[in-house]
Amino acid sequence: MFYNKAKAIIVKRSGIVFKFIKNWLDRLAKENEKSFGSGRLDCCDLNKPKNTQDVNNANKKP
Repeated sequence: MFYNKAKAIIVKRSGIVFKFIKNWLDRLAKENEKSFGSGRLDCCDLNKPKNTQDVNNANKKP
């Protein structure tokens, strides 16, 4: 009998933890999508200018 109660408590707690983690990950995904968009993030693209004019301006010395 004790084993069944303990098992029920463990299952219930693990379900609560699972829901908490799932909700946290969902919120994190939504915030990341707001910040970075829904496209693929590539480390090579993050700090590069968007067009060639920006590239030319970035290479000029003041």
